[in-house]
Amino acid sequence: MQLPPDTFKAVFDSLEQSEETFFITDLDGVIVYANPAFERLTGYAVKEVEGKNAKILKSGEHPAELYAEMWTTIKNGSPWKGRLLNKRKDGSLYTEELHICPVKDGGVIKHFLAILRDITEQLRAEREIRLLQAVTQKIAEAADLKSALVFVLQQICETTGWILGEAYLLSPDRKQLEFFAAWTAEPEKLKPFLEVSLKTVFPPGIGLPGRVWASGKADWIPDVTKDANFPRAAIAVQAGLKGGMGIPVFAGTELVLVMDFFTHKPRERQDEHQVALVSTISSQLGGMFLRKKAEEESAKIREQLLQSQKMEALGLLAGQLSHDFNNLLTIIIGSMELIMEDIDKKSVTMKLAQGILQASKESANLIRQLLIFARRQEYVAKVVNLNDVVTETGILLDRLIGTSIKIAYDLHPDLSEVTMEPEQFKQALINLVINAKDAMPSGGAITIRTFNQSASADPSSTLKTGDYAVVEVSDTGPGIPPQILQHIFEPFFTTKPKGKGTGLGLSMVYGVVTQYKGEVLVNSRPGHGTVFTIRLPKAECFKC
Repeated sequence: MQLPPDTFKAVFDSLEQSEETFFITDLDGVIVYANPAFERLTGYAVKEVEGKNAKILKSGEHPAELYAEMWTTIKNGSPWKGRLLNKRKDGSLYTEELHICPVKDGGVIKHFLAILRDITEQLRAEREIRLLQAVTQKIAEAADLKSALVFVLQQICETTGWILGEAYLLSPDRKQLEFFAAWTAEPEKLKPFLEVSLKTVFPPGIGLPGRVWASGKADWIPDVTKDANFPRAAIAVQAGLKGGMGIPVFAGTELVLVMDFFTHKPRERQDEHQVALVSTISSQLGGMFLRKKAEEESAKIREQLLQSQKMEALGLLAGQLSHDFNNLLTIIIGSMELIMEDIDKKSVTMKLAQGILQASKESANLIRQLLIFARRQEYVAKVVNLNDVVTETGILLDRLIGTSIKIAYDLHPDLSEVTMEPEQFKQALINLVINAKDAMPSGGAITIRTFNQSASADPSSTLKTGDYAVVEVSDTGPGIPPQILQHIFEPFFTTKPKGKGTGLGLSMVYGVVTQYKGEVLVNSRPGHGTVFTIRLPKAECFKC
């Protein structure tokens, strides 16, 4: 059918002005026509591709069988439809939906018409939506941070084309970033690089993680092997890593984590869209940190409440029992002293009586400690400076602990005065130091520090806002396991061998401190020593 010239021109103009991409080839795939949209999609000028085979668009990502099936279909006169990953003139890849129709003249195939639609952005958007959905669900369901991070790193890498993703967590002292988790598509090949990452820490400004930490912003490195501030450059060369990206994770306004990503190809231009996508995910991770922190604080408050109720119940029980036993022991001791007046001083009976009297007095001493814990012991409080109490106690401590333990003192020169009975506090301090000594049989160091502090400055404090004098006793011992830590202030709880301790030392400390409206907290991790912190209200606040 011959089209009138006006109609033919209208068809041609439609192809020329269409946003859709069209091109026509001969039977061998040589391009005989391409519309301007073809140039916008592929980067090839129309005159540049006319006379060239359409295979110049091949990316090399598809098997030969796919093209063989396509050619068989269209040469048999049937249309072919599918998706291809093709390559632009500048080497970048794009995904197209391709529809090829045989063009016949008198029933004979003369040409092939190819209609292309670029779906690269559509596919990327779909992948990113799936990524965000998967990450959101995982973060909501994850029982722990590490499993969530490994999943997130994997999803980001698989969606955006990175070969390795790592996460660095801010250390407890907030001085450096430490390796926390990683995911890679090439575990064997990248094992040496990951081993170095595992041992490397990053202060602010050093390396990719440190740079992100210092700036608080995403960072992009075209080629890490040529970057002067990349400490792992040598091992990156061996691993074949080039492009790198770093993303900060904030929990509120506080940086808590840095993620970095690597690939084998240089990435010259920063992909702002990708940075924005991963930053969105980092915001979700930051929300997880805040949620976990809130859950931990809630659990801690519940534990503190339960512990307080338990200690109060134990105090009531201990107080009642101690009061009753104290009355009985008073009778026993008094009676035994009277009996001993009528016994021959050199007789076996006298030795037995002395043993009974000594045991009774030791029992009475235990009862006094229980009464202190139960806050039923008579006391005369007065205004004192804890520095003076620590100094006086230190003379005795030096004799008690021997030469294998070194005691250091760091006393605030203007420490607030408190209201208390100094002898009781001396005993509490001795108990803490003896406990620390027993935890370090091979030697170590103990530091006793005093300073002023507002209770609101410490989120772990249960005291009302106000000014407090603080005594801190820290050691370099092995630390206390978490399962033991929650019981240490309970009466008669001890980890020492039978006959080596009564289990009343720390409960007495607890009783003395709470008796004077203070608190005693403990912070300990296995392998990192133990710190006991005693807070007592300033003297003028004692009756508040």
